[in-house]
Amino acid sequence: MLAGLLAPLWPHAAYLSCRRNMTVVLRDTREDVPSETGRGAEAGRGARLSRTDEAVLALQRLRLARAADFRVAADPPEGDADRAVPRTPEQLDAEMARRWPEMLAEVRAHAEAAGADASAVGTREFYRRREVAVPTTLELARRGHPAAALLPTVAAALTFGGDTSLGWYGDWIAEEAESLAAEHPEWLTRTALPQALAMAANPLVPEWSWTNRLLKRTSAVTAAS
Repeated sequence: MLAGLLAPLWPHAAYLSCRRNMTVVLRDTREDVPSETGRGAEAGRGARLSRTDEAVLALQRLRLARAADFRVAADPPEGDADRAVPRTPEQLDAEMARRWPEMLAEVRAHAEAAGADASAVGTREFYRRREVAVPTTLELARRGHPAAALLPTVAAALTFGGDTSLGWYGDWIAEEAESLAAEHPEWLTRTALPQALAMAANPLVPEWSWTNRLLKRTSAVTAAS
């Protein structure tokens, strides 16, 4: 619905998602992000930002450049034509619950395609078993599936509840950021790195052992792009 409203008015309507939030990016042209964005990141380095904030600011240029375009569906999904648009938090929760089984089915299918244990999908075991979550997530990312955001989103969300059990996710991104930038650049900059940086910036948990490595890898990725 939002795409249908924005597309006729703006030559370039895109969005940046972050867990339950979304930033709408509207531009008059489809040209690359203006160079002023990069200069803003440079200026931020003298503004007494923390190292994590500097990394977030530097990454923002890539996020803007790779923001996902709104796509106007030719026809609404079957059964959705007469469905009321969710507006309240309760309605949004209900809509997510309605979509959850279908999304999990997609994740299971991609787990099987990756040769991972699909029986863990839909349980906390999926997130705790790196040997299952990583290949499944990379298979989803390879196919450009929205559910590739599942692992990063859950890892960051749990951290903000004080749960550090998925700290391995940040360690993985810190270790593999440059190779992931080559293989899955959009997923890394739109989702994986922002969520790992959110974990690193979280004041509710002790500092992670991988934070410095993550910041260095983020600098390398942004400098190379």
